[in-house]
Amino acid sequence: MSLRKPSLKQLHSFKEDLVDFYNEQPKYDMDHLFDCFTIYFNFLKIFGHPKLTLCNANQMAAYKMALVNYESFWWRTRRGGKTIGMSVLEVFYSLIEFGDAYPGQVVHRCPSGDQLRMLYYWFNKNPLVQNINQQTHFVDVIDSEPIWASMTTKDNSDGYGCSVLFEDEWGTIHEDELKAEYLDSTREFILEGHESGKRHFHASTLHYGSVGAKDMIFLEELGMESGQQYVHVMPWWDCPWIKQQSIDKEKRKHFDNPSFIKEMFECILVPRGGLFFNAENWCIAGQSEDHPEITLEWLSRYPIKQAGWDFNGQDVGHIEERGFWDHENQVIIVKEEKAWDKTKDIHDHILSEQGIVSHEVEGVPKADGYNAGFTQNLLELGTPCRFQKWIHTSKQRRIAILQNAFIIVHPDCKWLIKNLQSSTYDKTSIIPKMHKTTFQHGIDGAAHLVHTPTGRVDIPEYKQQSSNPYETLNEELWS
Repeated sequence: MSLRKPSLKQLHSFKEDLVDFYNEQPKYDMDHLFDCFTIYFNFLKIFGHPKLTLCNANQMAAYKMALVNYESFWWRTRRGGKTIGMSVLEVFYSLIEFGDAYPGQVVHRCPSGDQLRMLYYWFNKNPLVQNINQQTHFVDVIDSEPIWASMTTKDNSDGYGCSVLFEDEWGTIHEDELKAEYLDSTREFILEGHESGKRHFHASTLHYGSVGAKDMIFLEELGMESGQQYVHVMPWWDCPWIKQQSIDKEKRKHFDNPSFIKEMFECILVPRGGLFFNAENWCIAGQSEDHPEITLEWLSRYPIKQAGWDFNGQDVGHIEERGFWDHENQVIIVKEEKAWDKTKDIHDHILSEQGIVSHEVEGVPKADGYNAGFTQNLLELGTPCRFQKWIHTSKQRRIAILQNAFIIVHPDCKWLIKNLQSSTYDKTSIIPKMHKTTFQHGIDGAAHLVHTPTGRVDIPEYKQQSSNPYETLNEELWS
């Protein structure tokens, strides 16, 4: 392929002009930073390999998320362009001398040599990269600090500082591996300085339980709490260069491992013990290939009749799940998810819906630990709601109702969607029981939603064999 090659004078001049432009405004103005990246990206369009700038709107959104946030994660399919994107970003940060504590110091760490070889390949396609020393693993960028790109080992995990740290393909490494311990030491490189002057970037295809998966989940939860996006997901169908025919062949090759396609190409974490909520037993309205008839317009037919509440601290807020429960056909519709701060506001909200929506809250006054204060306040205010104390049997019965129903969720119900996607069986239990975590706010709210059945849902009747024995126990056990 014949590429237009810039002269050395053009390269020196571009570096100087870009740094001057970058320094014209406050360095950490996010819009200005993205403008600088756009200028650099356009330079690559003229002089770089075409694949360096092969980019649609979705990919450019991923670049912007990585540029403007202290820490971010690209969760992508295999062959999803992670290495190309990292090479482009790393040269940019070196070029503009980004950072306070260590201006322009960029470090890249990966667990194996395969990722490193491809990274070097794409660095070589960038005209602003002058040399790659495969002994020292320093990548020289024109008139800039070199990028230190190497595998993570015991010998290169201490005694260094940087402003930008890239972690490549840690979705294959588990916490009990020695490489994970070295990575923890490497993360201290970026300890110094304010977050606005640092960047910590992750990119990987993910296996459930890996170092990378735990980092992604942490950032996803942080984003849900703050209302920001720190995780960008690209399954194979968002990558025009990956064709259905190739995926079909992979399915045939790995017919004996159903989790392979989900994790490697569809960006779905599959726990080895199994997901508690079967993917066939719930869907997101307007986004389900299996249920195209369930659209947002279809969802609007069903009024909100029940609401369930999960009390939390200030960071998350008190989560309300709102919807409609057809007990006879085992169908649950969750139309809205809201976060609240003050119990007085919750009281006013519930009071305004008295006789229209039935509300159940988590806990009982003076008798339920953490929740007792909130419920006591609602009781004193005279809030017209049900109080439900979670004892072992009542909680399991509600969870069994959720597991054995068909759940339809509005796409804005982020906590519930996340919980349905990630909740697993408790490996320590001899009966099929959900593993409890501290972030199942959507599930907890939905479990309180299913307290008073109302009406029927007009879809083909949904029935399944009970997979949770708690559902079949006599009703008097739950009194």
